[in-house]
Amino acid sequence: MQQAGSSLSGALVCIQQDSSIYSASYTNSSGQATFSIYPRTTNTMSVTITAQNCIPYEKNVSIIYGNVDHDVGIVSIIEPQGTISSGTVIVPKVKVRNYGTYLDSFPVIFKIGTIYDQTIDSIILAPNDTVTIIFPSWTAIPGNYSTVAFTKLTTDQWHPNDSAIASIIVNLANDVGVEEITKPDSMCPLNTVTIPRARIKNYGGTTQINFSATCSILGANGTVRYTNTQNISSILAGDTARIDFASWTPTVTEMCTVKIRTNLIGDQNPTNDRQTKLVRITMLFFTEGFNDASFPPAGWQNVIVQGTLNWQRVTSGANPYCTPYEGNAMITYPNWSSTTGNCARLISPPIILGSNPIPCSLKFCMYHDPAYPGGQFGPDSVKIESSTDGINFNRIAAFRRYEPTEGWVEHSVYLGSFTGTIYIGILGFSEYGNNTYIDYIRMYAASGINEDNSPTSCLNLVTTLYSPKPNPISNGRVQLSFALAEPSWAALKIYDASGRIIKTIANAEFDKGIYNYIWNGNDENNQSIAEGIYFCSLVTSKQNYTKKLVLTN
Repeated sequence: MQQAGSSLSGALVCIQQDSSIYSASYTNSSGQATFSIYPRTTNTMSVTITAQNCIPYEKNVSIIYGNVDHDVGIVSIIEPQGTISSGTVIVPKVKVRNYGTYLDSFPVIFKIGTIYDQTIDSIILAPNDTVTIIFPSWTAIPGNYSTVAFTKLTTDQWHPNDSAIASIIVNLANDVGVEEITKPDSMCPLNTVTIPRARIKNYGGTTQINFSATCSILGANGTVRYTNTQNISSILAGDTARIDFASWTPTVTEMCTVKIRTNLIGDQNPTNDRQTKLVRITMLFFTEGFNDASFPPAGWQNVIVQGTLNWQRVTSGANPYCTPYEGNAMITYPNWSSTTGNCARLISPPIILGSNPIPCSLKFCMYHDPAYPGGQFGPDSVKIESSTDGINFNRIAAFRRYEPTEGWVEHSVYLGSFTGTIYIGILGFSEYGNNTYIDYIRMYAASGINEDNSPTSCLNLVTTLYSPKPNPISNGRVQLSFALAEPSWAALKIYDASGRIIKTIANAEFDKGIYNYIWNGNDENNQSIAEGIYFCSLVTSKQNYTKKLVLTN
């Protein structure tokens, strides 16, 4: 470093890499500063020189890989790799190379998670040579592990190749279980044949043959309504099999518990052997999956309310892409092609209920996606309606197509109590966004306002508290819904603006699923509360959520 042709001492020389100071030193009487550097990555270093009464000097220096005197590193982890059966004796092996120009002696360390840590000392390796290091054996135990191998040469001048990281999965050799109960649905029609069904998975590392699974259905007070056992001939490691049990016809309206278990002799992990599911047995007025090629289905009407486009039956979807929720077809309202504000109504056949009021509910599956959140009149939506003459309809609930998470969701709607003849309308409303898809519509007799509290199946489930519907609350009833991505304790409560608890809607352990409740605006003493602002809170084992409610008279 010079100033006006003379050596400048005492100038500060600073070397930085990745915004961090790597090293710093002052120039000597000859104007020189000396550094011994061993950068860990290729990139650039910035060199900055500052001195009193001098303009700072800065320059970038490129770091490239080149021959160094001392450089050893890991070429690869040879063993273990992939998926391994529990109890397997593993001999870890690591390939090491001397990339430098000097003969070096160094240790090599190998780790498996936090349960295995071994060092081989004094590996002597000539320049450009490789060697496979064999470590002491390890008997695999169940779990998911990261594996790490690294060299530890004190004088190493190039560190990016010092280590290698991989992962392994150790499965139990013998482990089968119930992955999901797929049938019956959370609502099952009275006096109708249904076939209980489950998906059985081989979680272990060995093919399993000739074991069984048992399905039991318990009614009120634990009364056994059904039991059946089916044999499973073979499932490969990691595979699943669909098991259909003998048919069952429920004859009593009640809440049932479906229990399915696997019966593998020598199963090493009984925690996944059983699954349970709550199923409500109820009177079914209609079910429609649109699998018949004719559309609209017999007895249904398809009416354009505004515009030129109507509900359509399709076997696959575009904008967004999707496939039917069940069966081979679904229906769509083509928002993608229609004009903003257009709508069409699909009308159910007449439902004859008689002279005594019957509480009714509706379930349907709707595909949601995160595109086009809304426009002039709001987002694309589906509105659920009722009518006593099939012409004049009253709106009950609305569901927007747009949601941040994409996938099918099963929605539940409490329709109210009816007598005589009613019709149900499914109104598709376009805001010129993506297409709306609906499938698997069912109307059934509800056991009461709060009956829709059992889990329903859906894809891409995320734990959340949904927006109350409707909001503001003008008729004294609001639907409160939440989803759980995994089994969890959850509490759903209503608070006033001062933070006082008004009503506990739910406080229990729940399975994974979507839960729907109707709150009638009453407090814990079943007294009507005053109009104003309230808050709905969902508290789970891991997260809290809050939504504002506005109650008006």
